[in-house]
Amino acid sequence: MQKIFGTDGVRGVFGEEITPKLAFDIGRALALYIKDEDKNILIAKDTRISGDILLTAVISGITSAGVGVVYMGITTTPALAFLTKNFGYGCGIMITASHNSYEYNGIKIFKSNGEKLGPKEEISLTKIYKALNCFDITQKSKCGSLKVNYGINNKYINFLKSILPSDIDKKIAFDCANGTTYNILSKLFKDSKNIYLINTLQNGKKVNENCGATDTRSLAKFVVENDCDYGFAFDGDGDRVVMVDSLGILYDGDDILYNLALNLKKNNKLKKSTIVGTIMTNKGIENALNKEGINLIRVDVGDKYIVDKLSCDNLSLGGESAGHIIAYDYTNTGDGVLTSLIMLEVINALGLKKVKATPQKIVNIACSKVAKIGLFKNKNFAEYIERIKSENPDFYIVVRPSGTENKIRIMVDGESEEVVEKLIDDITSKIKQLV
Repeated sequence: MQKIFGTDGVRGVFGEEITPKLAFDIGRALALYIKDEDKNILIAKDTRISGDILLTAVISGITSAGVGVVYMGITTTPALAFLTKNFGYGCGIMITASHNSYEYNGIKIFKSNGEKLGPKEEISLTKIYKALNCFDITQKSKCGSLKVNYGINNKYINFLKSILPSDIDKKIAFDCANGTTYNILSKLFKDSKNIYLINTLQNGKKVNENCGATDTRSLAKFVVENDCDYGFAFDGDGDRVVMVDSLGILYDGDDILYNLALNLKKNNKLKKSTIVGTIMTNKGIENALNKEGINLIRVDVGDKYIVDKLSCDNLSLGGESAGHIIAYDYTNTGDGVLTSLIMLEVINALGLKKVKATPQKIVNIACSKVAKIGLFKNKNFAEYIERIKSENPDFYIVVRPSGTENKIRIMVDGESEEVVEKLIDDITSKIKQLV
């Protein structure tokens, strides 16, 4: 069956992979899938210029199948997930392409418990999507309604206020990536001193452009030039966070995960002395955690896999290098703003620690969607990668198709920078020969 879901929802370039018709059909399929006309679907979007078109299409699809919609405006993905879970919605939909540039857009879907759809649920929804011609459009007397409730966002902000340290005496910058976190932070820190919000444009064309969690250079520059103590950078929909210190040095998701784990361990709140990372988690972080008596379990890339492991094993904390951090005692989705607030408490208690990472290199190779799919069906290539791994057992080697872009992602991590570079070069050359 043709897949419509990637690593994190449905995503692609607007007007090519992502179209109004696709959005309409997904909205209609989702309404048919949840089969509950008594519960509305909560929906929000990020700042992308194509968001209005997709929003209209998704809402039309949902209401045409007899289910109601509540639109809450521009907000973060974690805000939508939190409100979906805590206020009785049938499910939640976020129109966003997260960390991607503005020409991309997509659809993230959350279950009534605030978690993203799992693989089995994605398959079930895809089956309905593929069979939409078998379903009649709902009679006009049974169409779903559209309601607008911008104020509901304040309930999420009140949740954050309950976690916000009572007295922030540090000078802190927040990079909003020209995305949704500005809508949260501007209210959360309305009366706070020494708080700076940068990259706050919301014209729909600058999201993630040379800023945010995917490019911290502008944040680092601002922090150093304005004598800030710390800076936090989010992505377009606010589910990622990375940070810099007063010197502009980057602390990625692995570093944040390490600091959070130490704090939980110190306070006897780290369940089973274990956290969840991914196949991309740096080996140096894993070694440092082990020295502190903390185990690391690795799962596939994608915060939904982290959440699933946290839930199944009853654990407290998980995250990935890119900045998706799940503090499971607070929430069951990646939440950049929440994580930054928790980090402020951790820094006050323990200071900020950075582990020396092992040499790691990541390369992304752009290619067509057809070439990406074909490469990972190539038996000879699969055998080549397995041979490389068997010959280098002390190195983490990951070669995977991007679930959000038409790219092939390569990561090599190990103790020798020279070997890391050679392995990256060899694998890159092999892939370029085939695509």
